[in-house]
Amino acid sequence: MQKTTKGALALGTGVALLLGGAGTFAYWNGTADLGSNTQVAAGNLTIAAAAGANDGWAWQGDGAPFDPENDMIVPGDTVTLTRTFAVTATGNNLSADVAITGVGGGTSALIITPVVTSSGGTVVGSTFNIPASRTGATRTLTYTVTYTIAFPLGESVDNSTQNARFDLSGTTVTVTQVQP
Repeated sequence: MQKTTKGALALGTGVALLLGGAGTFAYWNGTADLGSNTQVAAGNLTIAAAAGANDGWAWQGDGAPFDPENDMIVPGDTVTLTRTFAVTATGNNLSADVAITGVGGGTSALIITPVVTSSGGTVVGSTFNIPASRTGATRTLTYTVTYTIAFPLGESVDNSTQNARFDLSGTTVTVTQVQP
C-alpha cells in the first residue's frame, strides 16, 4: 500500500473516531424573545340605535305625535320618523362612510327622504364620511336620521293603496370602513 493511501486511511479513521460514528458535528445556538410591549391591538367600528330627545313619529307641520299603530295616512299627508344612532370608532386612522340603504320600504306610493344631522346640528346628507383620527382614542359620534314620509296626492285615482300597510323595516344605516 502506498504511503498516501495509508495516510488517507488513517485520516479517515481518525475523523470517524472524532465524530463518534454519528456523522454530525455539535453546534451551539441561543434564542431571545421580543421582550415586553409586543402586542398589537385592533380597534372597532360599530353603530347602534341610541335614545334621542326627538326620536319618534310626528305629523309634519304641527309636530303632533303620530301613532303608526292607530293613526292612518291618506294621500296628501306627510309624517316624519326620527331615529338617533351612535357610531363608535376606535383606532388610529379609522375612517368610515355612513349610508342609509333600503329607503322606500318596497313601495312606490310613498316618497321617503332621509336627512342626517350630526350631534352639532349640522346636516350631513344621507351618505357622508367620518374622518380619521390620529389617535387611538374611542370616538362616539351621534347622528339623527329624520325620515320624511310623504304620501303624495296624485292627479288620478289610485285605489290600490287603500288599507295598505307600508313597511319601513328594510331601511338601515350602515357604517363601512374606508381608506382614510
